[in-house]
Amino acid sequence: MDRGNEPFLTIEIRMGSPEEALRVFEAIRVDDDQHVMTSMDGEVIRALIKGPNIGSVRRASDDWMACLMAAVRIVER
Repeated sequence: MDRGNEPFLTIEIRMGSPEEALRVFEAIRVDDDQHVMTSMDGEVIRALIKGPNIGSVRRASDDWMACLMAAVRIVER
């Protein structure tokens, strides 16, 4: 994802294990769009969130975090 001159935010979350991270990653990556690119490395899930202005980055990050929290709750059951 080319960041250009747009504002961006990177979020990293370390899960308990690579297996747990994979289950969460697979659940949330389906929501990636032009503002969000989710990746995974071992037990770390990363989101690169960009947008034309800081408000759109905030909204996209709020949406991503809500999806992340739901996926984590399901995986932890």
